[in-house]
Amino acid sequence: MADWIEEPDGYSAPARRPVIPPSMWREVVGSLPQPVVDAMCEEALRPDREELRDFCIEQRLMPADGDRRAVFLCITGQRALLREIDPHGTSLQRGYDAASDVERFRITNARRAHD
Repeated sequence: MADWIEEPDGYSAPARRPVIPPSMWREVVGSLPQPVVDAMCEEALRPDREELRDFCIEQRLMPADGDRRAVFLCITGQRALLREIDPHGTSLQRGYDAASDVERFRITNARRAHD
């Protein structure tokens, strides 16, 4: 078995689904193409994908597009980072303007929760 695959004691993972130890996540995630990261971040915005959202936050994954990045940071509650990369709120406003009604609702709620 490859060195980067680790199976916890008592866990029998299918052979096609390797388990990567958390210490290797940054290295593996860092090698992902940006379109994959973008797709992960979009999926992480879904309300039912809390684990993926938490993973993206922990691994500091963000969409490449500045407007989508601002929306992602706002909805995921990363206000300090949002203020750092979008101090005047212009990217968030453009992202809001282009967002679906559901995302607009979530952006509005996130902003109210932190104001």
